[in-house]
Amino acid sequence: MIIADYHTHTTFSFDGKCPMELMCKSAYEKGLHEIAFTEHVDAGVNEDYVIKDIKGYHESILAMREKYPDLKIRLGLELAPFGEHKKKADAIEAQLPMDFRLLSCHEAGGIDPYLMECYEGRTRHQAVMLYYESIYRNVKRYESFSSLAHIGYMYRYMKRYGLYGEDERGYLPGDGGDLLDLILKRVIEVGAALEINMSEYKDFGVTMPAIPIIDRYVELGGEIMTYGSDAHKAEDILRNYNDALCILKNAGVKYIATYDQLRQIQHKL
Repeated sequence: MIIADYHTHTTFSFDGKCPMELMCKSAYEKGLHEIAFTEHVDAGVNEDYVIKDIKGYHESILAMREKYPDLKIRLGLELAPFGEHKKKADAIEAQLPMDFRLLSCHEAGGIDPYLMECYEGRTRHQAVMLYYESIYRNVKRYESFSSLAHIGYMYRYMKRYGLYGEDERGYLPGDGGDLLDLILKRVIEVGAALEINMSEYKDFGVTMPAIPIIDRYVELGGEIMTYGSDAHKAEDILRNYNDALCILKNAGVKYIATYDQLRQIQHKL
């Protein structure tokens, strides 16, 4: 079975904690076959979260491929531009020989959900709907992408900040309304994968997306997912990987995907 982590960040991202060499060393020691680096491009939402040293990022990828020839190192970006700022994201992407395009959403109503400002003066329903509306705009804006990242990012902060009622801080049936189905159908339509993000599993016992969303994806005909640790430091690479595989198998997901020069490679679960 392929062992691949397709959502990681280095110090080329503003919030990365480890240089690429330490991330690759950890990946190699943990027995990974592949690792994809997905540095942030949050143009228009949080300009700190936009990769600055594009040339240095590419050169580091090449250097690490030479140093770790047995580890497939994929060059990716986590693309989460807002509105007209997609042009800036496109310009960054055009400078890189892309392997993997991880489409993401870090905003609701133009504000990152990690900021309390995102929730002030809004009911839970209003905040959640703004979030799903943003995801839908992003998946419609891109004609193609490799995988859709961490549906449920907003719930992470609802839990951390203790917002709304205790039983209302995670996914609830009906969240997103018809938009959720439209988002999942769009992923299927463009032949992309859906990410299972395990960054909140240890602390909160939840996946992004929640298991009912994965079940719905399969019901709609979805078959392909990527695994992402969302590691920002070396020790978090491959976290909860076996748990992720069990969840995907139980849901009926058929394939884990990896990517090479944006070409999807399917591995049977």
